Amino acid sequence: MLSILIPIYNFDSRNLIKDLHRQCVDANVDHEIIVADDASTECLDAINEISEYPYVNFFRYDENHGRSGIRNTLAMYANHQYLMFIDCDAEICSNDYITKYVSALKPRVCISGGRALYPYPLTDDYSIERMYNSKREIYYVRDKIFTSFNFVIDKQLFFAYMFDENLNNYGYEDNIFAWNVSKSVEITFIDNPLVHLGVSNNTRYLEKLKESILTLKMLADSNQYADAIKGIRLYRTYLEWKKRHAKFMLKGGLWLLYPYIIARVKSANPSLVVLNLYKLYLLANT
Repeated sequence: MLSILIPIYNFDSRNLIKDLHRQCVDANVDHEIIVADDASTECLDAINEISEYPYVNFFRYDENHGRSGIRNTLAMYANHQYLMFIDCDAEICSNDYITKYVSALKPRVCISGGRALYPYPLTDDYSIERMYNSKREIYYVRDKIFTSFNFVIDKQLFFAYMFDENLNNYGYEDNIFAWNVSKSVEITFIDNPLVHLGVSNNTRYLEKLKESILTLKMLADSNQYADAIKGIRLYRTYLEWKKRHAKFMLKGGLWLLYPYIIARVKSANPSLVVLNLYKLYLLANT
């Protein structure tokens, strides 16, 4: 019935894998767990322990496949009709996680379970992530935001679209995948979230943000995905600014404010509005 596919990169996923296996056994769900280590350089003791679990089919790669490539590779090894993709830095936060998905399965379905708020304290080094937790609820079901962090898809449907391995940099591969799938079926959103444990400190968060803006700019310059990125809120806002002849403000005006913007974004009390202005500045100047 269910192939659980987990790409691992530099993260200890032992508890996640044990919890998934336990829930499947308790619910009497026919399943397999396939794990691929994508050339990790950290957490090697924990990853080596996972490779010894008798209920895990484990693969290790010496060269990194990237976020899209490793998911496509995992799917090639799946034996069951339904593919469950879970990122390695997830935590199960309910006892009926598996059964909720199983009850929603049907042919040619794609189901997004969403992401839960990070439930643990965060220091000032993680103030951007902390701000998102407190000021903008990450509720993917309500807003119908697809995330490859936690979803299930019919295998035949997945192989019809797959992830675009040309998107090598961080960011927006979820959007493109969901856009492609939506051309065939409507994505189902259910309230079945996982906690994202892999929160980033401010320095890493801003590095990932710059990577994602580079990806968005590449997509904007590509005719292939011109329609897909119209659904991305940041890009829509950017186009609205351009329509109002305000691009000079993004390039010039925000450049004058840049010292304030970057200081506020990295502060112990960052502003969501200022962070969004910073994203617009990066997009206009990339």
